[in-house]
Amino acid sequence: MFVWTDKIDVNALSRAIKNGVDLRTFSDNLVPKFARHISGIMSNQRYVVALKIRKLGLDFKTRKALIQQLCNDVSITGLLNQVVSLQEVLDSCDTDTLLKAFENE
Repeated sequence: MFVWTDKIDVNALSRAIKNGVDLRTFSDNLVPKFARHISGIMSNQRYVVALKIRKLGLDFKTRKALIQQLCNDVSITGLLNQVVSLQEVLDSCDTDTLLKAFENE
C-alpha cells in the first residue's frame, strides 16, 4: 500500500492525540499539499498513523476512540502486507531526470 511516509515522529504524534480532529490534521499534514487530492494515499496515511497509535501504550478505551475518529471514513487501498513510502521513492530519484521526463510527455 502506498503512503506518503511511514516515518512518524512519536513525540509529535503524542502531542496530536488530544482529540480526533487534531489527530486527523496531524495525519493529513504528513502528506504534502500536491498529493492530498489522492484519496488512497490520504486513507492509507491515516491507517499507518492508526497503527502507530496502537503502539503508544494508551488504555484500550482511549486508543479505540482515537482510532475510530481517525479512521471513520478510511478506505484502505492496496495490499496491507507492504507499506511503500512515496517520500522515500521520490527522495531516491534523480530529480533532474524526473523533471525532464515529465516535460517530455
